Amino acid sequence: MWRIRTGGNECKQKSALTMYRERKCNIEKEDIYDNSRGSSLLFEARTGMLRTKSHWAKFSTGSDTACTLCTGAAETAEHVILHCAGITPQPATQEMREAVGFGDDQGRKNCPAVQRTKDRSS
Repeated sequence: MWRIRTGGNECKQKSALTMYRERKCNIEKEDIYDNSRGSSLLFEARTGMLRTKSHWAKFSTGSDTACTLCTGAAETAEHVILHCAGITPQPATQEMREAVGFGDDQGRKNCPAVQRTKDRSS
């Protein structure tokens, strides 16, 4: 409903929705969700709202953003999904768009990579 009233400008202004805006071209059912905890976290990652330390640091100054599971790199969505050695199993891809279920230029999704992301998030 908000798209009709405002012309969709809110989506264009929200930096958290950058990847979603660039990759989600059609309004359609997504076949990657299965009502699991991993699916819930996958949704947060796709919409730029995964609750990492770096995400929370935007709301409070002086917050520690270091990942406690590995070498102490900044805990960002990309780090958690693609790089953190403290989370198993290892990711099936090094492409964020593939890992969170956005298709390639032809719309093909890497379903094994998405499942691995959900498994890592659970």
